[in-house]
Amino acid sequence: MTTTNVSANQLLINRRQRGNPMLKHLRNVPSAVVEGIVPDFVVGAQACALFLSVRYHLLHPKYVVRRLRELGRTFRLRVLLCLVDVTDNEKPLCELNKLALLHDCTLLLAWSTLEAARYLETLKAYENKPADTILGKVDDDYLSVLGHAITKVRSINKTDAQTLATTFGSLQGILRANEAELLACPGLGSKKVRRLLAVLDQPLLDDAAMQAAEEEEKKSASAKGAESPHVPVGEDRGEADGDKGQPEQRQASHERQAERQAERQAENEAELATMVDEEIEILEAAAPNGQ
Repeated sequence: MTTTNVSANQLLINRRQRGNPMLKHLRNVPSAVVEGIVPDFVVGAQACALFLSVRYHLLHPKYVVRRLRELGRTFRLRVLLCLVDVTDNEKPLCELNKLALLHDCTLLLAWSTLEAARYLETLKAYENKPADTILGKVDDDYLSVLGHAITKVRSINKTDAQTLATTFGSLQGILRANEAELLACPGLGSKKVRRLLAVLDQPLLDDAAMQAAEEEEKKSASAKGAESPHVPVGEDRGEADGDKGQPEQRQASHERQAERQAERQAENEAELATMVDEEIEILEAAAPNGQ
């Protein structure tokens, strides 16, 4: 039923979507069918969605292009909700992904009308909620943080981490523990202890310290090359000179490699832009007039 009396907590549905079978699954949020809105669904003051099935896109490829242009940039969050209802969907989904990228839209794929309805309900339900509401709860006490860090070691589970944290009390206590003390903890076998010790014995260096160590190693290598003995008569002096210049050669090689990588990235970005433009032209040319 079309209505003009709507409230801010309602999910607004464009009148053209009245026959969409997805609407029967919208049960968890209030909704209203209205006229005069450009998107198919308005899920918030700055969020909207366009609905498209892959089957309809194959029959009318120009439709989504026209709708995206009509939508423009009037909403901060623009979602292209796509119902994947064909088996051979790789090529059309690639086309829709390019169009969504070009028009700065978020592409959401649903494999059933029920799943598509749940997406809309979730967008509406979380309209005014902060982003951290969808994050997992993180305990910030010391033992919880310590246990979370220890579980990064392969085969150390949460129970093992809790046992270590409560037994030794701190990371310093775990670092000072020997193999016999670690094996005495319940649930920790020899394999887990060996892996834990292997990780704990590794040097703890941050990026700055590692970079400083690499620079020191380069200086040391250069100094050794400068202090190398004279090349005896009859030997190839060019080989010694080549060894002396190895750090400079490696640096030049890294710079050339970075330049080539930047060139390839620029070429890929230009190719992607060209492909998107060509795709739109192909879609518009393939569609019948008036679609």
